[in-house]
Amino acid sequence: MAAIDAPEYIVVKDHLADVIDLLAGNAPVITQFSNHLFSSGLIPKEVHLNPKSSPLDRATQLINSVSCTIGAHSDPNSVFHGLVSSLQKVELTDMARKLQQSLGGISHSQVVVPLAAVDQSPTVIQLSSKDEVARNIDKLYDQFTDLVTDLRTQFEELISEGKIKLIQVTRQAADYLRRRVTSLQVNSIDELFDSLRPHCDFLNCSLLRKLTNKFLAGDELQLSLSQYIDKMDKLLESSQLKHIRSTVKERLSFLPAPTTSEHTVLIIFKLHDRWEEMTLENFKRVLIHYFGSNADLFSHIYFDYGSLIVKMLIPTSIFQSVKDVLIARRSSMNRIGIFEVVIRPISGEMEFNIDDAIDFEQSLMDSVKENDDFDAIMLLKLGADHYSISANAYNQLSMIDIDLPLTQETNLNERNEIPGTKYGQLSRSTSQSSQGKQSVSKNGLVNFGICIIDEIIKVNYFFVLIFLHKL
Repeated sequence: MAAIDAPEYIVVKDHLADVIDLLAGNAPVITQFSNHLFSSGLIPKEVHLNPKSSPLDRATQLINSVSCTIGAHSDPNSVFHGLVSSLQKVELTDMARKLQQSLGGISHSQVVVPLAAVDQSPTVIQLSSKDEVARNIDKLYDQFTDLVTDLRTQFEELISEGKIKLIQVTRQAADYLRRRVTSLQVNSIDELFDSLRPHCDFLNCSLLRKLTNKFLAGDELQLSLSQYIDKMDKLLESSQLKHIRSTVKERLSFLPAPTTSEHTVLIIFKLHDRWEEMTLENFKRVLIHYFGSNADLFSHIYFDYGSLIVKMLIPTSIFQSVKDVLIARRSSMNRIGIFEVVIRPISGEMEFNIDDAIDFEQSLMDSVKENDDFDAIMLLKLGADHYSISANAYNQLSMIDIDLPLTQETNLNERNEIPGTKYGQLSRSTSQSSQGKQSVSKNGLVNFGICIIDEIIKVNYFFVLIFLHKL
C-alpha cells in the first residue's frame, strides 16, 4: 500500500488546517515544536534551519513537511507517532489526542503514544477548529437571545409586583454607562432594554451582569447568566479572530453593522494580518491594557472583509477618555500590530494613522528597552523572533514572567539539533569548521545544574562537548 493511502496520512491531511491554525495561534512554541520534529527526523534540515517569517507561514511549512514525510515514508505509523509526541511535548495535548482518536476510527492498528515529557514552554492555548467555533457561536447566540427574553420578563414581573422600581434599574444602567439618568427616559422595561441594545451583545454581557447581580441576586437567572458568561469566556479564549470573523459574517449576517448614534461612537481598529491567528481574548486584553475599566464598555464587535478590520461601539460618555488614550499610546499600539484607529462621533471623524511597516523583532527590542512587559509578551504571541534580538535584550526579556529557554546561546544550539538526539541536548564546540559535520551522542545529563561530560567527539580536529538536560 502506498504511504499516501495509509490511514496516518489521511488523518493528518484531514486535520491539516486545524493543526496549522493551532500552531500559528501558539507562536511562542513553534520553534520548540520544530526542534522536536527535526530531532525525530520528521522534517529535513533545510526546513528546520530556514524558517518562514510569520507564525502562519512557519506552521504551514512545518506541517506540510511532516505530511510529505508521512506520504513518502516506508513506516508512516512511526512518523505519525513522532508528530503526536512532538505536539504533546509542547503541551498541545488536545490536538495530539484528536489525531490519535481519528486514527483509531479508521484503522484497526493501535497507535499508543504515552504522555510525553513536557518542556518548560510558554502557556499554550488549546484552540478550537473553525467548525467548532461556528457551532459554539451558533449555540451562544441562541442562548443569549433566550436569556435576554427571560431577563426582560423577570424584570417586568418584579416591577409589576412592586419589588423593584423601573427608575432603580434605569439609574443602575445609566451609572454603569457613565450617562445621565435623564438620557434614559423610558416608560417600561422593554423600552429600557431596547435603549441598552447598543451596549451589550452576545459577546459582551458586562452590563447585563451588573443589572442581574444588583436586582436578581440568588435568582435562577443570575446563575444562568453566570453559566452563559463562562461559556462565552471559553469561546473568547479558544477562538482565533479569523474563525470568529468568518462565522459572524457567514452565520450572523443578519446582524447590523455598528453605527454611531447620539449615545454611541463607532471605533475602528485596523490590525496586522498576524492578529488573525490570535484569540479574541487576546484582543480584549489589549483593550483592557490601554483603556482600563472602560474596556468593558466596548461592545458589538464586527468584522469587515479584506484587511482585518474590527469595529466596535463605545458610549459617547467615554469618547474623550478613549481619544486621549489613543493620542498618548499610539506608538505602543503600532508596536503590537495596530495600524490605524478611527473614531467616528456623531459629527466628524478622527483618524489615528500609524505606520503600517512593522518590524516585530525591532518592536520586541524596543519594548524590552522600555521595560514594557505587556508589549513584549504580546509580541512573542504574535511571533516576534526572540532569537534575533541582542544578548542583553534577551537576558532582560528572560526576567519577565515568560517561559523562555535557559539562554539565547542554548536556543541557537537547539536550532542546530541533529536528528536522533533528544530535545534539550546542547552541542557546543570550542570552534567549528565551516565544512565540518557534527556528530553527537545521547549520553550525559545535567543533574541539578551540574554538567556531566560523558563524551568528547572529535570532528575535523575540533572537539564538541555534549551537554544533556536531565530527562
